[in-house]
Amino acid sequence: MTAPLAHDAEDFWQVYTASTCAVERRRAQFFALLAEGRHPSEVLHVTRYSQFTAYELMARYRELGLAGLRDGRQNNRGAPRVLTAEQQQEACCSIASGF
Repeated sequence: MTAPLAHDAEDFWQVYTASTCAVERRRAQFFALLAEGRHPSEVLHVTRYSQFTAYELMARYRELGLAGLRDGRQNNRGAPRVLTAEQQQEACCSIASGF
């Protein structure tokens, strides 16, 4: 967590103030505090991140830059369907008819 960041604290604070997403704001705060030179234990205490999560965030930031601060859950389509549409219809009919 002590390796130099590609952006300065001002960049992270700009993301923090511009964002309406709580996840993105918290991540931006985390990196802004680190970029200001705050001690990592203080940053973890303030942001309430675990050390494990902090390392994951650092890896994501190093890979994606500022885009790594965004919350990607809305783009997660989840697991593929187990049943086809035909199988779902068949199951519904079976349930409706009492098996």
